[in-house]
Amino acid sequence: MMLVMLLRNRLLSMTLLALIAASGPAWAQQELEHGKVGLAASLQGDQTEIMVPIWSGPTVVFAPAVRVIHVSDAVTDFGFGVLLRENLTKGKAVGYVGERGGILVRSPEEGDTTLDVVLGLAGGGEYFLSEHLSLGVEAQLNMTLSDEKSSRFGNPDGTNVNTATAAILSYYF
Repeated sequence: MMLVMLLRNRLLSMTLLALIAASGPAWAQQELEHGKVGLAASLQGDQTEIMVPIWSGPTVVFAPAVRVIHVSDAVTDFGFGVLLRENLTKGKAVGYVGERGGILVRSPEEGDTTLDVVLGLAGGGEYFLSEHLSLGVEAQLNMTLSDEKSSRFGNPDGTNVNTATAAILSYYF
């Protein structure tokens, strides 16, 4: 577990430095007025999440997320999570780093319900097309702690580490 914490801190530091270096020209941008609460769709392959990004200041965004998959007479799969991000830039192009956390709950019609915990780091950017609409991309490093009876990742009671990407479309009110 100590190795995971060390890798997590190292990755966060490297991600911060890379994003700061890559976003240098964006520091001089005019700040764009936009809504403080939005509705977003996050697309990751065949997985989708509905997010509600809430700007709690000029640099902090709190974004709860939910996903639901239901297969009739078989299983319902829920996902609940949150992204807490720190914006590194202001303007039309906003770079950010953040942390993700969540749970994945699989509830079959027959058998035991399982709960997997996901923790991760995120880095990305959001580009405002207008004051109400933005497009974003996000890179993630995730760690999943699987339930002892979970077959979700083929590693019951184990730990999985993976990378992921997401495309995010947001509408701000």
